[in-house]
Amino acid sequence: MKVALVLGAVIALAMLPGASAASTFTDPEGDQVPFEDLVAPDITAVEVSNTRAGVISFRVAIANYTVLPPNSRIAVLLDVDRSFATGDNGFEYAVSHRVDPAGQARVVLERWQEEVFQMVETASDGLSSAFGDGTYVLTVPRTRLDNTTAFDFGLYAALFHPTRQNRAAVDSAPNENIWSYGLENLPPPRLAASTLAASPRRPIAGRQFMVSSVVTRRDTGMTVHSATGTITCTARVGKTPLRARGAFLSRNARCLITIPRTAKGRILTGTITVRSAGAAVTRRFSFRVR
Repeated sequence: MKVALVLGAVIALAMLPGASAASTFTDPEGDQVPFEDLVAPDITAVEVSNTRAGVISFRVAIANYTVLPPNSRIAVLLDVDRSFATGDNGFEYAVSHRVDPAGQARVVLERWQEEVFQMVETASDGLSSAFGDGTYVLTVPRTRLDNTTAFDFGLYAALFHPTRQNRAAVDSAPNENIWSYGLENLPPPRLAASTLAASPRRPIAGRQFMVSSVVTRRDTGMTVHSATGTITCTARVGKTPLRARGAFLSRNARCLITIPRTAKGRILTGTITVRSAGAAVTRRFSFRVR
């Protein structure tokens, strides 16, 4: 079943200890699309929240079933990079609670694989999935979702025909557009800076000198750049401060320093500090001026 046809389900996030305030999303009651005599689980409300440790919870209200019947499914579809250009109709992940013909339930985590151009099942370690008394509760560590800090999402609930493959009654949520959620109260990420590069390899009196580093977020692996970070530079020769200008160039955070003509043979020292998302990392440098 194409993802675009099954969007929509009302999620309600389970509130865990230390969780942020839940965001609530609603879907109309009785808006399922039937198939023959099959009636899909009816999604009516969803709450989403997260803990400070980054565990994301979805709590989905189902209006018409207290126990999910055999051959049913509730799925949460996630666009973790918030780009329609990537994934299956924009979705990189799908988490589904599947009830087999014998009534046994299991959780399935699928990830978009560009190489084969489809969703591929992967290990569901760390996920919790349960349905009871008309409520579906799913918890997913964000580490299983590319350490996302915000995502777009939709749901579907389906009751499949026992013999006619991929024919089902379906309820999708939301009915239009898509929902969005941003994680709250996360601790500041840690930043990592590569070994400093220098150009030229040693500063020359009267010339411009540059030090640079590639700074990344440890939680996401993303490079910090001009849209996500700032740079502060300091430099001095002896006790004399020098003008040092910070700027991003492609992947590099760099400091540009003009070395005085009188600095030959003296020691240039300084720092480059990059800040992003409430975190900071500093690299120190020391060179003898030629």
